[in-house]
Amino acid sequence: MQANVAWRYTNTCASWASEVVEEVVGEDVDADDYGGFETPRELGRNILLLEKQQPTTLFSPKPLQQNPASSFMKKKAGAK
Repeated sequence: MQANVAWRYTNTCASWASEVVEEVVGEDVDADDYGGFETPRELGRNILLLEKQQPTTLFSPKPLQQNPASSFMKKKAGAK
């Protein structure tokens, strides 16, 4: 999550968002569209499908797999 990531056809904003959601929440939000390219359209479609299965709100979000702040601090503390 702390890496400087450059855009490429195989590394789009949709693929970045999908990876961050999986890292923080532990939910695999598929962003693969036609031809294997990850697109915002497919990411949004799958977010809506997941919301139908397990609705969330501002006051009832999806529980985190781990506390991102604590994992960030562990990585920073171990970094040289």
